[in-house]
Amino acid sequence: MKMVKKVLLGLAAGALVLGLAGCKGITVGGDDSVDGEVINGTTAKAYVGDKDGEGYTNETGDFVREMQLFSTKHYGAFAALTLTDENKNSNEGNGQLGYVFNYTENDDETVNFITIGYRWYNKQLQTYISQYYNVKKSDFKNNNFGAPTGSTIKEKDSTKTTAYEIIVQDFNALNSSKFGTLSTDGSATIGVEVIAEDDGSYTVNYYGSEKLDNYKLKKDQEADKTVTIGKKVTGYTKKTQTKIGCYVNVYSGKTLNGFWRFSSIKGEDLPVEGFED
Repeated sequence: MKMVKKVLLGLAAGALVLGLAGCKGITVGGDDSVDGEVINGTTAKAYVGDKDGEGYTNETGDFVREMQLFSTKHYGAFAALTLTDENKNSNEGNGQLGYVFNYTENDDETVNFITIGYRWYNKQLQTYISQYYNVKKSDFKNNNFGAPTGSTIKEKDSTKTTAYEIIVQDFNALNSSKFGTLSTDGSATIGVEVIAEDDGSYTVNYYGSEKLDNYKLKKDQEADKTVTIGKKVTGYTKKTQTKIGCYVNVYSGKTLNGFWRFSSIKGEDLPVEGFED
């Protein structure tokens, strides 16, 4: 795989640590000067590319993926996801920003996680939610993380040892009257709130940008869209803390630019000892 010099995911100091790497040519770095550093354990920022907003260019012939995780476990958090350079007139976007949660590791060193994907596609803003189980870290960069496409599995199956996917919400266009579309500069921000419920399920709330103030959710806002991830999907019987973080998928030959701002992080405080590479 061709070595690339640009940073795929840059991080505010002390915010996140390396989870899985999409390829050896992609480096991960932090910078103390990045806006949105950890403040009292409640705010963190991550970005695609470098802190100057150049984004990441995928010069390979395949997808390039990367995941970053908080170094401690949490119930959930609010995150503002911003795409900053999509072509408003294009049918095909440049890639996906994602929110990762329910990340756990198995005894055989495979991993499980849920991703919320956010992209511009077919001149629409779209999102999806999938739970993945038994993913080999070596398969992370592959299409569907080594899990078969067209999965019909609807709940967690503890007897399976191979990778599989539970599609909670397939790619679905966000209502343009509530979430808007790309602005003239190609940017679009949505709010995503992940809540771990007492019975082991998750609630995912989506918010349009007008309900955000400085990338944080305003008080007393009603969600514009809600998706429930049932306990048969998670396999939990009670509220559980797991690792959370961010994910990116840059399409071949494309340049993706965007960032995440996490706030209202529930559970353990974020570490503040500094960025770990």
